Amino acid sequence: FADSRSVTNQAPPFDTMAIVGRCVGLAAALAMVAGSPVLKEACWHLAPSGEAGWELRGEYAGGARLWVELGGNNTNCLPTPAGEAVWVAEAATVAEVSAVRAAVARSGAARELASIGTVVVVAGFLPSVVDLPIGTQQIPAATRALREPRTHKAPPHVVADLAKGQSNPVIETVLRQVAAANLLETVTHLSSYHTRLSTSEEAVTAETWIASEMIRYGFQVETFPFGEDGQYSANVIATRKGTKFPEQLVITGAHYDSRSTDTRDKTMRAPGADDNGSGSAAVIELAKLISQNGLQFEYTIVLCLFSGEEQGLLGSKAYANHLADLNSEVVAMFNSDMLGYKLPTTEVTISYKDRSVADWLVEASKAYSAMYLPDYPTGMSSSCCSDYISFHDVGYPAIGLFENTASASNYPHYHKSTDLPSEINAENHEVLTRAMAASFLSFAVPDDDAMIASKAPVYQQI
Repeated sequence: FADSRSVTNQAPPFDTMAIVGRCVGLAAALAMVAGSPVLKEACWHLAPSGEAGWELRGEYAGGARLWVELGGNNTNCLPTPAGEAVWVAEAATVAEVSAVRAAVARSGAARELASIGTVVVVAGFLPSVVDLPIGTQQIPAATRALREPRTHKAPPHVVADLAKGQSNPVIETVLRQVAAANLLETVTHLSSYHTRLSTSEEAVTAETWIASEMIRYGFQVETFPFGEDGQYSANVIATRKGTKFPEQLVITGAHYDSRSTDTRDKTMRAPGADDNGSGSAAVIELAKLISQNGLQFEYTIVLCLFSGEEQGLLGSKAYANHLADLNSEVVAMFNSDMLGYKLPTTEVTISYKDRSVADWLVEASKAYSAMYLPDYPTGMSSSCCSDYISFHDVGYPAIGLFENTASASNYPHYHKSTDLPSEINAENHEVLTRAMAASFLSFAVPDDDAMIASKAPVYQQI
């Protein structure tokens, strides 16, 4: 797990042998607790500060899982030959956490951890990682309450809809209007910016363009800043109030920022066509089709274009935490990140991220995909990570759609200046956009009685 590979196919910019030594020390610490852990996944990452490191995810006796982080934020992961990727732990107890802490301290690794990272164990039924500093003996009650899933099953209207097994003619009409040419036009525009790195002026220009498009399509639009003193371009949040359940939100989102091989360099070309012009185009196209068809919905719909994803899901974390602080009710969140690359010699597959997701929501979305796109199979992808995790981490049901059943690192132009519109597969992009729209529209429930009679585009003057 400490070789020179990374998701960008470049050698990590640090002393690999030093990392090997640290990892061996930590593995020895774990062995003192319950035998040698089985390594499941290794991730190389680069923090916004420029600090680089590895994350190791493994499993030890008793079923508890451990995530050892050597460095800053996680980005993308490389599954190891030892087995499938492990993200969420369900069996670790506070006592086991304490045992790991003690073993780390006895091994002499505590000093390393204090300077370069943390040991994180997920305990109980928490759906994501909980950072317990060395010496912590229990999980704070507030943390547990915040992170427990707010719902464990599909809402009644979705259950009834799927049990009935009949497609909605309004949704069918919208899905037929999704066109690869229109999606490509948006991807081409977004890729025309030299970069959309969230700290760049070009990203602010892209933010302004996206906001103007959403306003033109008749949405209530706000820009949602995060960070300090305009450090990043802002999220764009477009809302249309529900006619029957205005306090309940159905959300779809995608990040519009991009990066190249260096996540801090504003001068590098970062067209970000697939990552993530493709997901952004899907959300923007859906907004246009909602407007053109004069649609109203029983539930409030929120279409989000996030920034700061490439620096650690910063924009979506800020927005999801904001909703949680308001105790907002989120029915479901559907995320689109990288929809356009088709693996050679494979069929187009509607794929879903396989970790830090609401399992019931994945199954419901698969059912809607089968209902509206019966010619295309569904599958799971080990690709890690994207903005859906920000919602999942505060207890909201969320899933991520992805372009194939592999991972982001299988895309040869991932985080490179060669991630251009020419790499987008038209059918793949169109099908994944329709799949996202099918689930989103079904959860939001088109309100036939409230639809605008003219069916004309509801464009607003900017």
